[in-house]
Amino acid sequence: MDGTSKTNATVKFIMPEHEVTATATYEALPANTYYITVRNNGNGTARANVNSAVQGTEITLTATPNSGYSFKAWEVISGDVVFANSGSATTTFTMPANNVTVTANWSYNGGGGGGNSGSSGSGSTTTTTTTGKTPDQPVTAAVSVTATAGANSAASASIPEKSITGAIAKAQSDAKALGKTENGIAVALHVTMPKGATSLTATLTRNSLNSLVSAGVISLELNGSPVAVSFDKKALAEIQKQSSGNISITIVPNVSLSASAKAMIGTRPVYDLMVSYTKDGKNIIVSSFSGGTATVSIP
Repeated sequence: MDGTSKTNATVKFIMPEHEVTATATYEALPANTYYITVRNNGNGTARANVNSAVQGTEITLTATPNSGYSFKAWEVISGDVVFANSGSATTTFTMPANNVTVTANWSYNGGGGGGNSGSSGSGSTTTTTTTGKTPDQPVTAAVSVTATAGANSAASASIPEKSITGAIAKAQSDAKALGKTENGIAVALHVTMPKGATSLTATLTRNSLNSLVSAGVISLELNGSPVAVSFDKKALAEIQKQSSGNISITIVPNVSLSASAKAMIGTRPVYDLMVSYTKDGKNIIVSSFSGGTATVSIP
């Protein structure tokens, strides 16, 4: 058995030059013995020191997060469990007189490091989620982005791929933990603008756009700039379909209004919104979302 105990549930052996017959032998659990099931939601590993125990046995739980995550808390799914410390990655409880299911919950840390994919802006390593004010709203993961000042009161921000994939993972994890996966997920980019900036160009890498579409993100929001804009699921898919390479979302003041338009609008600000990509050295504008919706609001 290659040094592996025959009493282990998993064993290894070196195949000899003849047929082998192996038989698993089971025995009934002692009376008052109950099962322990440990879940981990996929962002780390969690286990108990035993898979079953009699009532009154002290059980030890251990949680180890994946890279980019930290342990948050233990949660009881079923069974009369009282943790010694639910906020500790290693904790204990006394086995009750019933089967037990517990889960380890995790917090996303942003994958470590600054994650800046360009000199024109960066995403923070902090991602937060909100669940909306009504039951049918999606779980939204928000990432902070700092724009960099340029010439002529313009600002620019390159959105790191890690910020997008991290936000998606965080929203998916929290939606699953909250039982809200049927409502979908959304990603919000909160931009901090430089002082005096009046326009913004935010750039998404092609991989980021592909991640948003493949994850079924139902809304991408860009907030904190002169204009708040959001693209729904259909709009994101259409942008992906029509474009190639990285995507730029540009928001600039409209300075070419006619006299009649100015008279009608008065002093209220007017902005132009463009979604574009570069092909063969030319800037090409996505002119239609083909049934998708872009929602624009001025804060």
